[in-house]
Amino acid sequence: MFVRSVALDPSNNEALNDLLSFYLRAPAFLGGGIERAVGLARHIARIDPAEGHYAQALIEDKRKDYDAAEQQLRLALKLAPANPRHAMDLAIFLATHGRLNESEAMFDQAAAVAPYQARLLFEHANVYISTQRNLEDARRLLQRYINSQLTPDDPPRQQAEALLKKIRDCCS
Repeated sequence: MFVRSVALDPSNNEALNDLLSFYLRAPAFLGGGIERAVGLARHIARIDPAEGHYAQALIEDKRKDYDAAEQQLRLALKLAPANPRHAMDLAIFLATHGRLNESEAMFDQAAAVAPYQARLLFEHANVYISTQRNLEDARRLLQRYINSQLTPDDPPRQQAEALLKKIRDCCS
């Protein structure tokens, strides 16, 4: 169905991202695989170069070539600095690899571009919780998130409430 969605509209970002995720997660015998993802990343790059670098970053991350993944995320950010998602993605990547100060700087950069973006609040809080630091800040970010105007692309409020519960459980 993912392939069919892309065939119907080869420039639909949501369908392209869904297909890329499928290729990266599914085994080859089910139609997934890195080589298919590489071909799709090339297609995405022709439509939107920044998104192409993001797609390539996901591929490099799957290959466990973290230096190349970081380079691709930085290229995506360089090509589309006004898109806060690229700074946020890099911030999450850096935090995942223990580079917390750099991660904070990227979250600050994303917030400077889009200070009211709900997803940014959620992801920043999630990084704090996963790294077991700044839990009071995480609580405040999640409260702001829950009170924000959410879009269908944002995580549901219940997910934020579950993270708040995780903070309460860990700190009580």
